[in-house]
Amino acid sequence: MIEGQLIQLFSDWIDGARLHGNWAEPEASLDGHTKFFAIKRIPIRAYFWYSRKQKDTIVISHYVKKTWLKLREADITRVRQNWRNELEGETR
Repeated sequence: MIEGQLIQLFSDWIDGARLHGNWAEPEASLDGHTKFFAIKRIPIRAYFWYSRKQKDTIVISHYVKKTWLKLREADITRVRQNWRNELEGETR
């Protein structure tokens, strides 16, 4: 279900559909200059950043079924580690 919602959202985005203004919002900093974003669709949050290595590409770090209000430190840590892995060329 969650995967289907994300796939549809990204398909719409790629196809040029107009998405509401806050379909993806900045969440926190990756390195002081670069932010990562969250796609917020109740009950999911998908955390992503715009790739520096691949033009016109976003990288989804992970997604969660969110039942809490604030961004968790564990999610920030996970996104930052995945971002570093992408910069260093690692895949998981």
